[in-house]
Amino acid sequence: MLLFSWFPLVDSANELADVSPQFETNMAILWHAPTNQLPTHFWLYKKVPQIFSATAISNGIALASFEKKGFPKPSTNDIVLWADPSVGEPQPPHFLVSSKSGQMSFTLGDRAPDSQEGVARDEAAVKHALKCATELGANPAELERTNSAPEGVRGVFLTRLLDGMPFLFNNEGFQIQFEKSGRVRQFALLWPRLQRQQYCLAANPSEIMRCIRR
Repeated sequence: MLLFSWFPLVDSANELADVSPQFETNMAILWHAPTNQLPTHFWLYKKVPQIFSATAISNGIALASFEKKGFPKPSTNDIVLWADPSVGEPQPPHFLVSSKSGQMSFTLGDRAPDSQEGVARDEAAVKHALKCATELGANPAELERTNSAPEGVRGVFLTRLLDGMPFLFNNEGFQIQFEKSGRVRQFALLWPRLQRQQYCLAANPSEIMRCIRR
């Protein structure tokens, strides 16, 4: 991680010349940037369809309590199972498997409670979430063991790791909401299959410093 002391940003109403005279042309620039943990190489990846196994699909159906709807076979086509709708219910509970996006998910739809009270996010919920993610086909070694769901958001989100690094903005991983009774309100595994494409050389500290100075 690079640590800098930032100067105030130039307001759009000001010209650069309004602030630049305060710096001498020969002023020394000191950068405090620990670089001992920077990687020397990195992989470029390509997303390809994720065909979830029959075991993973059956585990997902059991987690969603959709056993009465049957157990579809693995496929590259999208699989959607709907609960029997009630009168005037636009979106009943449903279970989804999408090979293209690498997603397996369940939601209560219109039957989800409005209140988030009673949804667990403690250490026990995190351990339970990790177990569920593994049963759905995620590699536990590629998941963070802490809850990255922001404060104020109920439930658990385990961020996916790629080569030991977490995905930015929680773009991939496993999200789930448990009630204290154990009922699952919803879950979503975002787990596209990734293929390594190219092994690239990372910029070294000197190159990074030259780029910053420019």
